[in-house]
Amino acid sequence: MQRKVWNPGMKKAEGMLGGEFARSQKDGLPFLVLTGWTNHQAHQNYMAEHFSGLKETAASEQDVVELTGEQLIVEELWRISPSLHTK
Repeated sequence: MQRKVWNPGMKKAEGMLGGEFARSQKDGLPFLVLTGWTNHQAHQNYMAEHFSGLKETAASEQDVVELTGEQLIVEELWRISPSLHTK
């Protein structure tokens, strides 16, 4: 569902920068999805305009026992510029 539903749906959302999907190597059940957005409002718009429809299309209730979310703000001073890693 991540490849077929969520990735294409999130790609259409304005302000989406990228994301990562991971699964626990220990027991294979816990999953982690990280997404990056241009700003808080872009994520809020995604939640209001896209998330419910994608969740319904993906039939998440068949695969997901618990779904929680957190928002983190990246401290601009912590960003590493790609130009620092080039020769």
